[in-house]
Amino acid sequence: MKTIKTFSLSVISLALVFSYSSGAMATDSDVQEAKRELTAAPARYRGCNHISPTECKKLFLNEEVYQQVLNKYGSVRKYTNHLIQVRGDRGEGLIDSSGEIVLPLEYSFYPTLDTRYDIPKQVVTISKDDKYGLLNKLGEIVLPIKYDRIEEIDAEADCFYALELADKYGLANKYGEIILPALYDSIRAC
Repeated sequence: MKTIKTFSLSVISLALVFSYSSGAMATDSDVQEAKRELTAAPARYRGCNHISPTECKKLFLNEEVYQQVLNKYGSVRKYTNHLIQVRGDRGEGLIDSSGEIVLPLEYSFYPTLDTRYDIPKQVVTISKDDKYGLLNKLGEIVLPIKYDRIEEIDAEADCFYALELADKYGLANKYGEIILPALYDSIRAC
């Protein structure tokens, strides 16, 4: 008889880690059974992949909303104290603590949902249909999603964003405000 001493799962990669006693080897049926259990894992195995389950639950109005959101989206990410990043079939978006959609689930976020750190900046880069823009902490698009590329420039801790639009370059500040319109042939840090 094989006994499992430890069972650990990683929600992100769905990796299974087993340790067996007495040098016993896992059979294919053991692995298949564990995979079935993981697939049918209750909501307590899903949730925020970067904060504790207790802190994750605090993002929602109540336990019922928390369970509904986890059942619908699987894993979530704290975007700010009032917004939660989720992923749907067509992309990522934001919901509020009641589970209502604030930003439609049709964007890609940078950092992504799988990134394991909080959003510390005033804005994050988002994209849709190979165009980029900036989203603030309130879930508002502060720089339209029309740029071919946006690159963060850390100029002595005061963050700027280089913007590219039709082979012309501009600059935005950490709040998404345009400092230089995308009219220049190049922008370089000195």
